[in-house]
Amino acid sequence: MHPPANIKPISCLLLLLLLLYPYPITSKYIPVSNATHGSVYGVDISWPIHNFKPSQNSNGSPGDNGSPSAKVGLRGKLSKAIWGGGEGEKTGEVDIGEGPSEVYKTHMEGCGEKYGLKVCESNEWSRVEMNREQPARMLNYTTLGFAKTRCPPEIFTALKEWYHKYKDKAKPESWPVGNTFTNHWASPTLMVSLEERSFKGGMDLKTHIWDTTKTHLEEWSGQKLHPTSLYGIRVYTEGSVLAPHVDRNPLVTSAIINVHQEDVTEPWPIEVYSHSGVAYNVTMEEGDMVLYESHSVIHGRPFPLKGKSFANVFVHFEPVDGEYEVEKVGKKKAKSKKKSMTKKSGGTEGRTDAHIKAYQGDLEGVVEAVTSDEEVVHKKDANDWTPLHEAGRGGHLEVLKYLVDMGGDLNVRTNGGNGRTVLGWIKEFSGGDHIEEWVKDNGGEL
Repeated sequence: MHPPANIKPISCLLLLLLLLYPYPITSKYIPVSNATHGSVYGVDISWPIHNFKPSQNSNGSPGDNGSPSAKVGLRGKLSKAIWGGGEGEKTGEVDIGEGPSEVYKTHMEGCGEKYGLKVCESNEWSRVEMNREQPARMLNYTTLGFAKTRCPPEIFTALKEWYHKYKDKAKPESWPVGNTFTNHWASPTLMVSLEERSFKGGMDLKTHIWDTTKTHLEEWSGQKLHPTSLYGIRVYTEGSVLAPHVDRNPLVTSAIINVHQEDVTEPWPIEVYSHSGVAYNVTMEEGDMVLYESHSVIHGRPFPLKGKSFANVFVHFEPVDGEYEVEKVGKKKAKSKKKSMTKKSGGTEGRTDAHIKAYQGDLEGVVEAVTSDEEVVHKKDANDWTPLHEAGRGGHLEVLKYLVDMGGDLNVRTNGGNGRTVLGWIKEFSGGDHIEEWVKDNGGEL
C-alpha cells in the first residue's frame, strides 16, 4: 500500500466554508484537503485507531463505520483478534489487501519478540483507548485541527546547518518497555538533542525555535501559548512507522518542522484525522512546518518510510490559561480538587522563583535565583516539590543538569516522601527518553 503522492487542491466549496468558519485562518496557513487512496476514509482503515477490527466502510463517516467495540481485542487476546486479519480484505472502496494488515501484524510481532506480546498488547490497548476518549474532552481551536506552512528561512537555515554539523553524533532513543508508538526494534529512532552541552549553539537555537513557532501557532490558533516541550531533532530510519495517536496533555498546540530527508524515494505523509474524523495525508518537504492540535487530533505515519532517514523537530505548547478541556464538569472537579489540595497542604505556598523558572525552562532565571540563594536548590513548596521536580515536569534537561551540579537531589520524593521522584514526574508529564536516560545515568530512581 503506497501513500499518496501529494495533497489534493482544496475544493471551492470547502474553501468557502473555511472562510466563513469562525476560527482564525490566514492565507499563509494552508487548510489542507484530504488526499486518500482514491476515496475519503475515517478511522481503522490504515491502522487500528478506535478499534481492533477494521472499519467496514470508507465513506468518511467514522461514527457509523460498523466497527465492533474495542473490547473485541481484550487485553492479552489481541493476537487472536488482531486488526486486519484476512488476506485481500476490503473495507468499502479502499482495498487494504495485505498492505496495512501485514504492516500492523509485523509491527506487533516485532514488539512481541522484543518485549513479550503481553506488554505490547497492553500498550496498544492504552493507545487506542486514549485515541477514542481524549479528543472528545478537549477544546478545539481551529477548523480542521491542522494546517501547513513554511518554516521561516532564517530559522530553517540555522536549524539545518546545526543538524548537519551534529547528525553523526545522534544517539539512539531509548523507548519504554513494550512501547508501540514506533517500530524502534526494527527501525531505530535517533535523537540529536538541542540540550546536549557539547553541541554548541543548541540552546540558542532552541530559544529561536520556541519564539518563531510560538508566533505562528498563536496567530493560527488564536490562543496565547506557553512552551511545554522541545527536545531536539528526531531521526526516523528506513522502514519506520509511527502509530496514530494523540499526545498527552499538556502537549496541546504543536508544530512539526521537517529538517532533512535522505534518499527518500516516496513521500512519507503524516496521516492526520481532522476534528470531523476524516483522514488527511499531508506530505512534507524540507522546511515545511505542520501546525496541529496534538491533544485532540489523531496523527501518525502508518506507512513505512521508504528512504534512509527523515529528520523532524517537534515543538509543543499549551494555552497560558491552562484550560483545554471542554467539559465544564471536568473544570469544576479540577478546581474543587485544587481547592482541596490547597486546604490540605497549602497549595503553591513556598513556591520560589527558582520553582517557576525551572518549570518554564528558563536556565538564566534559575541561575540568577540560585546565585542569590544557593539553598533554593533544596527548597520545597507546600507539596514538597523542589525546583528539580519542576524542571523534570517541564522536560528541561539543561535546567536539570545545572540543579544537579548545584547539589540537587534527584531522588527526593514529593508529598511528604510518599510521592514521586524527579524521574517519576518526568515519566508522568514530559517524557523524553534522552532525559530519562540522563537522570538514570546520574543516579535517579523511580
